Amino acid sequence: MRGVSVIESIVAQPPPLGSNPATNSQTAGVIPELVIILIILLLIATVVALVTQRLRIPYVTGLVLAGLPITELLSRRIGLDPSLVLNLFLPILIFEAAINTDISRLRSTFKPIALLAGPGSIFSSAIIAVLVKFGLGLDWIPAFLIGVILANTDTVSMIAVFKEIRVPSRLSTIVEGETLFNDAAALVSFNLILVVYATGSFTVVGGLKELLVVALGGGLVGVILGYLSLPIFVRLNDPLSSLLLTVALALGTFQIGQFLGVSGAVAVVIAGLIFGNLGLSRSTSASDRITLLSFWEYAGFGVNTFIFLLIGIEINPLTLWRILPSILFVILAYQLGRILSVYLLLAGLRWFDRPIPLRWQHVLFLGNIKGSLSMALALSIPLALTGRDIATAKAVMA
Repeated sequence: MRGVSVIESIVAQPPPLGSNPATNSQTAGVIPELVIILIILLLIATVVALVTQRLRIPYVTGLVLAGLPITELLSRRIGLDPSLVLNLFLPILIFEAAINTDISRLRSTFKPIALLAGPGSIFSSAIIAVLVKFGLGLDWIPAFLIGVILANTDTVSMIAVFKEIRVPSRLSTIVEGETLFNDAAALVSFNLILVVYATGSFTVVGGLKELLVVALGGGLVGVILGYLSLPIFVRLNDPLSSLLLTVALALGTFQIGQFLGVSGAVAVVIAGLIFGNLGLSRSTSASDRITLLSFWEYAGFGVNTFIFLLIGIEINPLTLWRILPSILFVILAYQLGRILSVYLLLAGLRWFDRPIPLRWQHVLFLGNIKGSLSMALALSIPLALTGRDIATAKAVMA
């Protein structure tokens, strides 16, 4: 990526006493510059919201398109550190989805959800990676990263439609549950691929063992921290203090999971489910619950806004035009992966659970939408990875 990360400069350690005054003034000048850039981005997002409402086009599409023309203007001043996206944006997105998910509804549809979010996600990722590897000639690492990113589903738009039209409760729960656990599965697979990239070695047995350890370990961390937060939450009578607790729970759970070598994403999902289903139900005030849920809705909206706007800024329009045929190929690849993972796997569901009607399977396939988590994962691809710009552009625009 071009430029030095503004945020990375801010979070860097302050210069020691006695250092060069010129260096100190340069560092101090970074903060006003960042504030100006944030104001510009917020104003752009506001204008995009007004325009997209009038033209009746998706807000996120407008954000990406708005970011493209200002690439040369701001990208040299905005350097987006992938670790920032991974450690700040992703936990917020996952926790916001988890606290709004009803566990009692998940239990009745756990088998199809687990099938689609687990084996289905891995199967779809593998199909996409193989097609991209041999169809476009990419190396295995970027091919698998693209596969994981595009196998992830984000059905927020579908769930919004479900609120306006009557659909079976079981279908709505499957769609919602797959999105939630698919997010965790995608992050686990994404991190595993990055470990292979860093170490340069991989075995099937070792990979499966690592996958199992990080997933189960992350679940255990989420259970412990989720239940530990409940008695603290019950004793807090101030809704603003409760907000601070939830922010600490979301970001802290992710960091503790990463520090222990397990999946921080799985930990956040489990902690969010426990807090949302047990903690919020114990709140004596309906206004407190509304305050908490409204805050996290706003946090998710804010993160989505910045992710899609920064995606547009990140992409070079010339590069995008040059690889347009490859992007169309990648779109076909991930649609094929979704077709095989949905129809083949759900065909065998009848052997151990109630079968999924074929028309429901059509909905699951047609709802193969890519959202903020896929965009965030694309931004999280390491800067040092060969072909990172090409892989990011293909993953994002597909």
